[in-house]
Amino acid sequence: MPPTGDAKITPDELKTTSVDTSDSTSPGNASSSYEAKTVWRVRQVPESWTSKKLQSALSVCLKTGIAEVTIQSLATDFGQQGDGSSRTATVTFGKAPAPLLASTNGVFKLSQFDDYHDSGPQVFIDKDFVGFTPLSPVDNDSKHAIQCVLIHGLGGHAIASFTDDTTGFMWPRDKLPQAYPALQVWTYGYSSSLLDEDSNSNVYEWAESFKLHLRIHRRLCAINRRHPFPLIYIAHSLGGLILKEAMISMSRASESSEDRANILSSYGCLFFGVPSQGMDTANILTMIENPSARYTLVQLDQQVGFRLRKRQHADFRSAFHFEDSQVVHFFERDKTATLKLNVTTNKWERKGEKVRLVTPESATFGGVGNDSDDNSISIGADHSNMVKFRMSDVTEISKVLDVIDRFLQAAPTVINKRFGHQSSSSPAYSAFGKSPLLLPPPETRDSSEATPELPNNLPCFSGDGFYGREAILSKISRHFNDHTVQNPAFGLYGDGGVGKTQIALKYVHEHSRQYETIIWIYADTSDKVSSACNLIARNLNIVDEMTSDADVCRERLQKWYREHAGWILVFDNVETIADILPYWPNVIGKKGHIIVTSRNPAAARTRPLTDRMEVECFSVTEGVELLISELGDISSHVDRTIAEEVVKRAGCLPLAINHMASYISEHHGSLMDRRFLDEFDKQENLVLDEHVATGTNWDYEKTLATCWTLSIDSLRDPAPELLDILALYDPDVIVCKLLEHFQDTEAEALCKALSDQQTQFQALSSLQRFSLVKRRAVRGGVLEAFQIHRLIQDAVRRRWDSDQRWQQAFDRAIYCLSKLYPRQVNGGSMVASYPDCALYNTHIVSILRHYSKNKSKIRANLGFAEVLAHCGWYFYERGQIAVAEEILTPAKSICDRETLGRMNKTLALVYNNLAGVYFSKELVQLCAETMKICIQHRKACLDRTNPEIQELAMAYSNYANNLSDLGHAKEANTYYRKALDIRENCPGCTPDLMEHTLYNFAFFLNTIGQVDEAFEYMERALVQHSAISHVSGLSLYTLYFYGNLLWDREKFERACEIHKNCLRERTKIEGTEHYMTGSSMYRVGELLCAMESQEEGISHLRQALENFRLNMENGDKGLLPRTCLRLGKILIDRGSSIGDERSVLEGEELWKEGISLAWSRKNKRITSIDEVNGLVDNTFW
Repeated sequence: MPPTGDAKITPDELKTTSVDTSDSTSPGNASSSYEAKTVWRVRQVPESWTSKKLQSALSVCLKTGIAEVTIQSLATDFGQQGDGSSRTATVTFGKAPAPLLASTNGVFKLSQFDDYHDSGPQVFIDKDFVGFTPLSPVDNDSKHAIQCVLIHGLGGHAIASFTDDTTGFMWPRDKLPQAYPALQVWTYGYSSSLLDEDSNSNVYEWAESFKLHLRIHRRLCAINRRHPFPLIYIAHSLGGLILKEAMISMSRASESSEDRANILSSYGCLFFGVPSQGMDTANILTMIENPSARYTLVQLDQQVGFRLRKRQHADFRSAFHFEDSQVVHFFERDKTATLKLNVTTNKWERKGEKVRLVTPESATFGGVGNDSDDNSISIGADHSNMVKFRMSDVTEISKVLDVIDRFLQAAPTVINKRFGHQSSSSPAYSAFGKSPLLLPPPETRDSSEATPELPNNLPCFSGDGFYGREAILSKISRHFNDHTVQNPAFGLYGDGGVGKTQIALKYVHEHSRQYETIIWIYADTSDKVSSACNLIARNLNIVDEMTSDADVCRERLQKWYREHAGWILVFDNVETIADILPYWPNVIGKKGHIIVTSRNPAAARTRPLTDRMEVECFSVTEGVELLISELGDISSHVDRTIAEEVVKRAGCLPLAINHMASYISEHHGSLMDRRFLDEFDKQENLVLDEHVATGTNWDYEKTLATCWTLSIDSLRDPAPELLDILALYDPDVIVCKLLEHFQDTEAEALCKALSDQQTQFQALSSLQRFSLVKRRAVRGGVLEAFQIHRLIQDAVRRRWDSDQRWQQAFDRAIYCLSKLYPRQVNGGSMVASYPDCALYNTHIVSILRHYSKNKSKIRANLGFAEVLAHCGWYFYERGQIAVAEEILTPAKSICDRETLGRMNKTLALVYNNLAGVYFSKELVQLCAETMKICIQHRKACLDRTNPEIQELAMAYSNYANNLSDLGHAKEANTYYRKALDIRENCPGCTPDLMEHTLYNFAFFLNTIGQVDEAFEYMERALVQHSAISHVSGLSLYTLYFYGNLLWDREKFERACEIHKNCLRERTKIEGTEHYMTGSSMYRVGELLCAMESQEEGISHLRQALENFRLNMENGDKGLLPRTCLRLGKILIDRGSSIGDERSVLEGEELWKEGISLAWSRKNKRITSIDEVNGLVDNTFW
């Protein structure tokens, strides 16, 4: 209960009474006796000074032993001058420094030598920490990409509020900058002592003061920056209300003001015990006499309440209205001891009844942006200690670090979208999304250059335990800076787990400022490389979103490489060089650099690589240093002799050392005895008993098997079940939502970790703590994902000692994919779903390969076959025909086995998609036979009242195409009309589906001589365009063919208008180098010449000629000889008419070339211009 009677504090008692009323015990509230944990701030330290030099100078100046001076941090303070010309330190003294305690203004002149004491630099020393104080080390200056601002609570302190009282560990200073070098951490202090009789501030005044400080601070920090850093906030208790109020005020500033820029730059907030609906202040009120302090407390009280609670939430949501922002609420799980007067000392102490100062309801009230249940998190501490973590408090601090990591992934992309310009990281492009490594932009970049904003795909292992490798990094750097090397490409090869990817990532990180663009491609399979390049091309805005042709994407990327400088391309984990050669830049020169990593020595030692180096395991000494650095908080509790033994057990393999460090930290808490070694040896003996050597490198296999088994055996259900699922997926990017099927009864029957959110969180946290998985973000930070090392996946699968274990993992993995993989809708294109397909294709291919190798252990069902059917169609649409066939063929086998001859929709889908593959392979007869089987299944399974009946219409139309190609015109006509009947009279038809059938029917009618009817149906196809939101490849074929029909009707001007429109749209989608773009160039040129616009027409024909010459390597379709003959004849006729001999000679040369090419194509001599069109398929007429 609160104290009663006359125990209130009056101003006269302030000098003799000590009380902890705040969120922390700040230096200002400490007792009069000096405490060694008191932290001091030293400002205006020269930028050239190191921590060691400052320590020596303070020792001399303050007349204390050098051992008594501890420099806790030394950071560049852009907020002082705006140019980083000074530094700010946080310092503690083991013994009371008399000159400092006696000082009235905190001004001192420093020198390392007594003789020069008066001539040293002037610094300012204080312990109040009012305003902004930088905490990130100077070594991180070049890496900063996001600013993080801390705000303490009522009666708190900028340092002490976030510092563990026992150990002095301040996690925002001692943990965050080390874990996230990209984070520039600042703490903000304001005077809010409840015992200050002169204080009359309130929430609004504190908010205005914070807003002003932030404005000035950000202005100075941005002096040498092109764009402001994104902002995230960490606020405790009252600090959160102050921040809310400040953001409300900022939102009301003018559009062009700095305050508006600051709120636009704000990505998210971490609120710790913020009393959005008040707090229990009754106990404190009984001891406070100061009216201003009492008023503030009354405002906060949950029962009295105040207008903040009534209107602040609504105003804050309005001010911070961004849907792409996040606010995460942390609430205290433990009660806080109330204040009780010690009658002996006449001091208030926290020894009274325990109460919950801020209820979970108050702490988690209200959210903004991407608000969800995940954004309300408990902390196992009381109100004061919930922001004071110990080094050993891994469980609680990991909750916070997880949120910060999530914010780091998303903030750069989100904030720069708001400003409408490029990402604050060097634009690093890839197939999936934003990396946890944030790279600052080169300062030399032209601010006027419009560079598209793209996500990157850098591995999440960045910075995790990287140590050494200076020789390799130096060699890469020297090679890339050797100007005698024409096409610099460096190969790194070595066993799995030696750190090849980490070295490549370290190089990219260290040299980020010299690159405009970073491209990282996971390259272990050719289909992953192709899919990655497709998405990179889209993100670079060099192909349209609707572009499906993989060849187009590859060609556009090649052109982009040629035309842009300052890029680096990493092909990571290459299996064979053949997989990446089609995507290898054909021109590098001084424009870019390439790194290839591979476990296959041949892949990293052959041309076109220009240099290479094998990556080997660490030496024992290097391994020990890595182990100690990875042990983090317990690194001081390590016996080096035992550490050496651990490293030897790990085979000096970096991945194994990293893993052992996680296990030791989780299970032992120190490395001072042989407990871990004994445990390891015991497990190794079990491995020897259970495993048979599978290769020549048995020691390597044994080491890894022992490491992984130790951790896997320590897992509790359902973490092993979740790990089993991950062991079947592709390891590089496993999006979290693939596993999230909460409240799904079917998922609950399969695995509780899939259906229960809390269970899944605990399971994934366990996997992370043991370094079995790593968390990251993708798709610009919108999606979160995991990575798992391939060697860990291998170890997990080796432990499956029964077919049942294989089947369970397989069923669960397939269930997750089947719930999320996009579907073809009524037989239509999947082009709009390509980005989502790209998230899951690699996992489907991975599971299919495991299935193919383990058919004796796994039985696949129709659900798997259906997913394979849709995935196969994706690859078919993208022109990856071989991959499509590899996926669809087993899908057919599964369906045949499961259906036993019964008619089935899934089997119909598989046959439909296989027919497309056979058509692309020009197996027309097989295509027709396959499509006929598809029709039989769909007729049996689909009712005309079901919108899926449109799939039958698609099958009819495609089958009619096959019949037409085989010369069965009458039967083809029948099936085209059947298809059109369903389109017109059944539900589910869309404009693009209608266009598809009308176009095919019109094309067919034209080929059999029914020209007028063909024109009628083609006009109907064209009408559909007004209802289609995007321009597709089919739309362009419709335009092209319609233009040709107008030509045949001698409507030249209208035909030319249609063909120009087609050319314009095709250039956008397919670029200038695609052969169909060349066909449109040819047609426009021909029309213009016919309309007497010969100069313009000849120009288009020349462009077409250049296009077809480039495309000769893709096979001669007759386009080049036709163009040579047509342009040659036009030049001859034109030259003869105007007396231009050069034009005649050029025309004659082109005619000769065309005749030669035509002979080789048709084995016949062209004698007249009327025969020219016969050189090509009627598609290009």
